Amino acid sequence: MLPAAPGDIFVDMPPKTAKPKVTVSNSQRAMRLPRKKLTELVAFVVAREGAAVAEVDLAVVSSGEIASLNRRYLACAAATDVL
Repeated sequence: MLPAAPGDIFVDMPPKTAKPKVTVSNSQRAMRLPRKKLTELVAFVVAREGAAVAEVDLAVVSSGEIASLNRRYLACAAATDVL
């Protein structure tokens, strides 16, 4: 970084991050889950955002299970895409 002159604002870039450990669990049977591609996608998004993320857990569940989780945690009795 260059020496700052009065009134200059510098923003340090975040350090390069290591790829996060990604755990993918799958309790649905409707579709085949591309675990490797999901892991690569998470690593790409983390790197692109410059985030410092050590671990990500993805759970792919059925419509019924996500509706149950949505009701339990957000008091909404419907299926959703993401919790």
